[in-house]
Amino acid sequence: MIQAHILWLRDDPALPLERFLSGLSAADLSELKHFRDPSRIRSFAQSRLLLQRLLASSLPPHATPMLERTVSGRLALAGVHGWHISLSHGSGLVAAMLSEAGCGIDIEGPRKMAWQKIANRYFSAGEQNWLAQQEAKAGPQAFLRLWTLKEAAVKAMGKGLANHMASMAFDLSGKHPQRTGDSADMALRQEIREDHVLAAAVMTQEPVNWHIECLPADQL
Repeated sequence: MIQAHILWLRDDPALPLERFLSGLSAADLSELKHFRDPSRIRSFAQSRLLLQRLLASSLPPHATPMLERTVSGRLALAGVHGWHISLSHGSGLVAAMLSEAGCGIDIEGPRKMAWQKIANRYFSAGEQNWLAQQEAKAGPQAFLRLWTLKEAAVKAMGKGLANHMASMAFDLSGKHPQRTGDSADMALRQEIREDHVLAAAVMTQEPVNWHIECLPADQL
């Protein structure tokens, strides 16, 4: 059985940024110098601290994990065999994932966006029909249910978001989300709350043992 560990948090703006910066590695602090947006700096720091927590609690004690960038710029885990990572942040929400197979995670909260136009561009006819059947007030969250699945799946496949969002579709008519077409190679998990949607994907044909935990921001 494939193990998949997820930690996520909702930011607490009352907590000072310095609280999170003090726990970063020298490499993280160096990368952080490229950012100017305060909210991006904050979410970057929190995502790396969540990942640190996951690695420390889920990997063997003798493991020496390191982060590296692939040729495409994707963040990857080195120094340990058979483990994969994924990060997501936005709208004051941050999530980190560690899995024994290629994985992807996306977490999204409500925000102003032209979601109908995005759906017309990236959603299949079946997805658009399902979206149209939802109550008007539920439209934004219904959109996020599909969008987060697409982002998580594309990340798990290691492909660029822009070029592959429209290449896969999902069926949400049942109890659990399913990828339409050849879906045997991907396991999906989705959690829906009033204020956010989280989706995760793992590239495997085996059953997945999901471990999902919300960590208060003041415990980082």
